[in-house]
Amino acid sequence: MLNLKKAVHHKRLVIIVGEELIHCSEAKKMTTLLSEGLQAETIYSMNGANSVSRKNEYGFGHIGFGGNDLATDVFESITKEDCVLLLGLCADEYTTNFKEIEAEDVFYISYAKNIYGLIDNEMSHFINGNLHKFKVIWIIY
Repeated sequence: MLNLKKAVHHKRLVIIVGEELIHCSEAKKMTTLLSEGLQAETIYSMNGANSVSRKNEYGFGHIGFGGNDLATDVFESITKEDCVLLLGLCADEYTTNFKEIEAEDVFYISYAKNIYGLIDNEMSHFINGNLHKFKVIWIIY
């Protein structure tokens, strides 16, 4: 298994926040710590917006339907030279228009099954690089 620290060495890291984090009471704090600690541009789906603090200096806004140009530019600029940390899925036409993520390595952290956008409970069709999946249980309280 590829180590995130090793994968992002000398590469840009983009964090994409999906709707799954809505169930995590500490999501805003967690995404801010990750963004700042990793100095990672952070974008999110419309439903993931409530999981990112408006004070997060690395938060660029939400992409897709009703998103902003700055956040969309970050998403569109992802190349094989980048890494992505995907917190929950947002592989739908409203968020990404089913566009593949072009990063060399995508670290996908999720707990859910049968999410919209999956095919046979998989998302490899959405990733044009190496996919590293991690199943977690978000801390809910």
